[in-house]
Amino acid sequence: MDRERKLDLKKLHYLDWIRATAVLAVAYGHFVSVATYAPSLPSVISEKNESNLPWIPVGTHVMDKFDLWLGQRFQTSTAAIGVVLFFWLAGYLTAMTREKYTGKEFIKKRLARIYPGLFISVICVAVSAYLSQGIKYSFEDYFFNATLLYPFFRLNAIIGVLWTLSVEFIFDIISIHIKKFDFRSIFIVDFIITAICFRHIVHYSAEINYIIYFIKYIPMIFFGAALYEVTQNNKWKTYILAAILFFLSYENLYFLIKNVYTTETAYASIYTYIFAAFIWCGFKLMFNKNVKWIVEPNKIIGFISEISFLFYLLQLNIGLLVMYYIKIYLTTNAYIIVLVGIVSTVVVSAIIHYGVEKRIQVALNKRL
Repeated sequence: MDRERKLDLKKLHYLDWIRATAVLAVAYGHFVSVATYAPSLPSVISEKNESNLPWIPVGTHVMDKFDLWLGQRFQTSTAAIGVVLFFWLAGYLTAMTREKYTGKEFIKKRLARIYPGLFISVICVAVSAYLSQGIKYSFEDYFFNATLLYPFFRLNAIIGVLWTLSVEFIFDIISIHIKKFDFRSIFIVDFIITAICFRHIVHYSAEINYIIYFIKYIPMIFFGAALYEVTQNNKWKTYILAAILFFLSYENLYFLIKNVYTTETAYASIYTYIFAAFIWCGFKLMFNKNVKWIVEPNKIIGFISEISFLFYLLQLNIGLLVMYYIKIYLTTNAYIIVLVGIVSTVVVSAIIHYGVEKRIQVALNKRL
């Protein structure tokens, strides 16, 4: 029996390290790469102020060198690797949680976990965007973004990273109907999704194209569920099945991106998943080897992990907005601009989490 079975859903601190690594990887991609190369960001900076972009121009710093190397050598990026880790974590934790709760109980707790922070983030972004840049959206935009339903109504995401939560939302709906995340159920769902996506390649339909854009990532989350299954059945057969699912989730994305979504992205690169697997396996191996700083709780990593959801949501719309004004009014030093952007996002995320979000979550969980 695997060690994680003995822990019986207790805190596995190496997962905090993976989550912290994921959020920092995405943050690096946004605070450095986006700030260096993006000529515009409509949901953050208004069109009339785009002449002041980029935030930290090429040549004013060397922080972008690592992501540049990843892109040129492996056609990937830190942000994409971080998103893949987030998707795997979502599948892993869902498979773990579904052993304890029924589908109805699971979705209630899942909504209690996501929606308080999401609602607050949308309000925070709406107010800051309007007051600082004059950017405003309709009530319909805000409502369907706050409920993660915007893909079904073909609306744009107000918060840049919201598309990943919409993918997880669709995954959660599917998860309600899965009693146990064994390889049989994972393969069945993956096969159905892959069949739908490949049919879309052969028989393109503009009507469902927007939804396909989101569901093509779901096999990636199911691979996270397969990772949990591996920890529970530590046999060579499970490793082979997990490897098949790994390539299935990748190939599904690869062919869709190559044949339907012509814009090249890091999700079409196998190296994105190899790097993510290397990070995951590294922390898992250290956990199995009883490495002290992985097995025992770490206050800093625990803090990053705890505020990671809000930090993930706010880093573009709050962090880059703060960076913009730091550049305009205080300094053009790229390192100070990035540092202030990160610190401001951490502070805002922590205040919202401990002051509002966590209290609402506790109150909701008592009622559920």
